Amino acid sequence: MTLSFRFLKESIKQNIILRPKIPVRISYNGKSILVLGLLDSGSDFIVIPEGVAQYLKLKIGKKKEVGIGIGGAIKMKRSFANITIEGKREKHILRRVPVHIPSGELGGMDEIIIGREPFFQEFDITFRRNSDRILLKRTRRR
Repeated sequence: MTLSFRFLKESIKQNIILRPKIPVRISYNGKSILVLGLLDSGSDFIVIPEGVAQYLKLKIGKKKEVGIGIGGAIKMKRSFANITIEGKREKHILRRVPVHIPSGELGGMDEIIIGREPFFQEFDITFRRNSDRILLKRTRRR
């Protein structure tokens, strides 16, 4: 089956922008939070705000990794969480997915970024901008 979501309308400087955001539930050790995640094929990782990591009480590694983005190098720490994507008739749980938590200036970010690893390996993703839809189909490999 295929999960289908609408692009999210956001108002930016009096313009309406359609963004590929989908609802995701991030959970760890009995705690969970439902958030909107931006599907970003240009991002390598799933990146979550520090506040979400603290709320879930994630075990965060001490080693700092460096991610390169449009703003340059970003220092991040890694953890693991479960990610659930749910539609009207189906639900997919990705267990123990690596998530990255930025530090420094981006430590205050408030948006979930759903990058390629491992999300884009688990789903075939189609952006149908003209029909205002995002389609996710679970790949057969598990």
